[in-house]
Amino acid sequence: MKVYEPQPRQWQKALIVFLHADTGGKTELDDSGTAARLSLATKATVVALQRPGYASERGTSSGTTSPRGDDYTAENVEIVAAALANLRTFHPNRKILLIGHSGGAAMAALVAERRPAAADAYLLAACPCDVPAWRDWRRSSAGARDAWTRSLSPLKEAAAIEPGIVVRMVVGTADNNALPRFSEAFLAALK
Repeated sequence: MKVYEPQPRQWQKALIVFLHADTGGKTELDDSGTAARLSLATKATVVALQRPGYASERGTSSGTTSPRGDDYTAENVEIVAAALANLRTFHPNRKILLIGHSGGAAMAALVAERRPAAADAYLLAACPCDVPAWRDWRRSSAGARDAWTRSLSPLKEAAAIEPGIVVRMVVGTADNNALPRFSEAFLAALK
């Protein structure tokens, strides 16, 4: 976990937690500076949370992943939810905004479905929320060889998101990995 706090420190009502994209089990922890840029832009404290099973210069986090991914599992969702609970303990007066990018967005969506109180709001950026369709597309478009058999699909569990849970989505029209249709299918299911 890496924390970015703006200087001078000001009271902020939000704690932004950032989950990085899929990177084959290795990460720079803050997804190439995204968390630091978020902190500068918002003047809020941002935590770059290393996803379960990923390795960085700070070590390997709890949970499992592999070089080919397939790690959107119930066990890993529980690990992320527990990390958010720990952050709440250390920042009791702050609302948590969980932001996920790509695979991190899929994990954030699953947290919203399975442990909705873990965060106060969720922002999903370029979410591959329909995992089976996304993996089929990745096999045909990018030569991804393996089907994922362990990962949960946020689209399949969309009905579990309770009314009142704040979920926002953003995806670029030119995204060539998590196509807009994978976010749009999830959004349609939420409506």
